[in-house]
Amino acid sequence: MTDTIASNTPSDRALSIMLWIVATGFFMQTLDSTIVNTALPPWRTVSAKRRCACGAW
Repeated sequence: MTDTIASNTPSDRALSIMLWIVATGFFMQTLDSTIVNTALPPWRTVSAKRRCACGAW
C-alpha cells in the first residue's frame, strides 16, 4: 500500500518545475495588471480627444 502511494508522488524536479511555472504565472499576471492600470488613463484621454476632434471617422 505504501509503495503505491510513494510511486504516485511527484519527484523533487517535477515539484520545482511546477513551482517555477506557478511563480512565473503570478509574476506575469501582476506585471500585466500593472501595465494595463498604468496605461488606461492616458488611453482614455487620447481616445476622448480623438472622438471630439475628429467627429466621425
